[in-house]
Amino acid sequence: MEEEVVANSSKMVRLVLRDEANFDRVVVQYPRLGDFILQLMKQHNYSAAVNQECAAALRNYTRKPNYVNNLNAQELGTLVNATRNPKFDKLKFLCLQAIRNISKSPEHERYLKQIGASDLIMTAQVASAKK
Repeated sequence: MEEEVVANSSKMVRLVLRDEANFDRVVVQYPRLGDFILQLMKQHNYSAAVNQECAAALRNYTRKPNYVNNLNAQELGTLVNATRNPKFDKLKFLCLQAIRNISKSPEHERYLKQIGASDLIMTAQVASAKK
């Protein structure tokens, strides 16, 4: 039951962040939302549904570079782990999209490289160039 509630709540966050009219208002009001999403991914790492919705919400959260700096770099290990060991195929793609967005921040790119995710940054950039 809890897993379903968390997945559905994450889906609502994803949809809200997709809508341009709400995005800025929500992120300004909840600047740690990205960290919360990453914490949910870590807490529910066994759940494909939660991870899919959280990864999609994080991708939407990181699409505006000025908000990426709100993310606590220490939380990015969860995203790296989900990318390296995805619970299902689409999760890796969603995580790579978020990594591509996050790596546009020099501070966060540096941290990702420090934790050994240089290959994921490169993969994310190549995948986005193929579009």
